[in-house]
Amino acid sequence: MESTNKVIEAILTKTIKENRREWFQRLPEALWAYRTTWRNTTRFSPYELVFGKNVVFPVEFEIKTLRISLAVNLDLTDAQTTKLQQFQELDEKRLDDIHQTTMIQQQRTRWHDKTIK
Repeated sequence: MESTNKVIEAILTKTIKENRREWFQRLPEALWAYRTTWRNTTRFSPYELVFGKNVVFPVEFEIKTLRISLAVNLDLTDAQTTKLQQFQELDEKRLDDIHQTTMIQQQRTRWHDKTIK
């Protein structure tokens, strides 16, 4: 636990050099970086060990990069269309997963009602 805290403190120290009072705003990013970083000892990230799959980065981190790109005045037409397509694919996957979960729950309910009285 102490070694984890040291690593998180080092990440925060590197990212908040100028304004130390706002460390709590950077804490979620520091925790995400720590949890998704690949380790030599286990050959996995802590995220992969807990959830059993690769990391999917949350939207809020992507938006921050988009805001920075807009601040630098980069042309984002291709990037925006690609991102919108990714969002659409993600929504379709989520809807499919919701449908699949509902079907499985209905099957389990029918089985439970049929076998257990």
